[in-house]
Amino acid sequence: MLLVYLVDPTEMFTGGLAIQNPELTDINGRTFIRGKVPAHTEDWSAGQPIGVALDQVAHYLEFADEQEFMEKVYLGFHQAGTA
Repeated sequence: MLLVYLVDPTEMFTGGLAIQNPELTDINGRTFIRGKVPAHTEDWSAGQPIGVALDQVAHYLEFADEQEFMEKVYLGFHQAGTA
């Protein structure tokens, strides 16, 4: 599970993009990270395929699985609310 941050994101994607089961794929000579939007998000695209061009990735966070990702997201929101 990856949380990918883009080089120059629109406001909608400043919090990053979650990608479940990420794989690198070559499409016409350009490398993409492909996977699925996690099913446990409140995003309308949950469960849908997603792809991000590797050259558009500024940095990423790696999680063991979706459960760890959701635990960290919950912890982050909880801590942000108490700061």
